[in-house]
Amino acid sequence: QLQDSQRLLQDVVDNMDVVVFVKDLLGRFMLVNQRYENTVGINKKDILGKNDYDLHSPAEANQVRSDDLTVLNSINLLKTEETLMFHGQLYTFITSKIPLLDKDGQPYAICGVATDITERKRMEETLRISEAHFKAIFNSAAAGIVLVNPAGYFLQSNAKWLSMIGYSLEELSRLTPLE
Repeated sequence: QLQDSQRLLQDVVDNMDVVVFVKDLLGRFMLVNQRYENTVGINKKDILGKNDYDLHSPAEANQVRSDDLTVLNSINLLKTEETLMFHGQLYTFITSKIPLLDKDGQPYAICGVATDITERKRMEETLRISEAHFKAIFNSAAAGIVLVNPAGYFLQSNAKWLSMIGYSLEELSRLTPLE
């Protein structure tokens, strides 16, 4: 019955689309799911019993362990963004950690659930760069440029366009398209 229960728990966590792990009070992995194995590129049997210092750089392991200790000492949920290196690639996670408590309310382990947001972070950075390029071109263009909404109201203009029409952007924001 115990084996069936353990198998059920492992089947549940293995089929989740997030990284799931449980560590003991010393930070040694007691349970990881299939997503964790796939992300770190290490077989579960080679992870269990190890700690973050065995899997990460000292700086990364120090930060992860510090977060673990914060959770264990406060006995509260901690939600944080973590950036970790696995097989030469940086991954960014939103990680929620909670202490697991015994019947007396004392922590005996820490459970973590981490959502991989690496691709979202890459897209945000690409968008940030693209917006910076657009803004630089828009503001330094030799031609007058203006952006209007579908109703024709002024949203944005560059300095060249404002000098051509003789209005400030603040003045234009008070005018209707017809004016």
